[in-house]
Amino acid sequence: MKKSKFFPTTIVLLLIVFFTTSWVSPKQDHKSREVTISVPFSFTGGTFPTFVYTGPFTISGEFKASGTAVMMATVNAAFTVYDCMWTLTDDHGGTFTLHELCQAATMPFTGRWEILGGTGRYTNLRGNGTALMPDKGDGFSWEVLTGVLYIQDRGKHSDDHNKNSDDN
Repeated sequence: MKKSKFFPTTIVLLLIVFFTTSWVSPKQDHKSREVTISVPFSFTGGTFPTFVYTGPFTISGEFKASGTAVMMATVNAAFTVYDCMWTLTDDHGGTFTLHELCQAATMPFTGRWEILGGTGRYTNLRGNGTALMPDKGDGFSWEVLTGVLYIQDRGKHSDDHNKNSDDN
């Protein structure tokens, strides 16, 4: 009597498919939102090489917010590279941190930015884009950032941790 190898082989293949696909999480669909962040800064303190600038910010486009921005700008000796850390606090108490790196060798200054993290409604906010610092001749240091923002899904592990955390 001849034994069929079809049935055991099928079971093994089904088990392999089940166990390998159960460990793969589905790809998260992050809807990015095109935005412009405008900030007219004025100098509020600091000494070389780190200066502090403060001003109101407005986010327009597919995501809207406004509030106060504080920027710590560290500049190189030639004043051609600015490494900036921003803290933006909206009118509802949410805060996010943004890192910007700019080249100031030509006018207008240009650069790149990236959101590092946030609190409140900005806890999972991420984004990046380009920076432009036009001279509008009005006594302010203008920043105009364009790019995308999106909400990053923290994933099931973080959600389970937060459900069991005592600090909620």
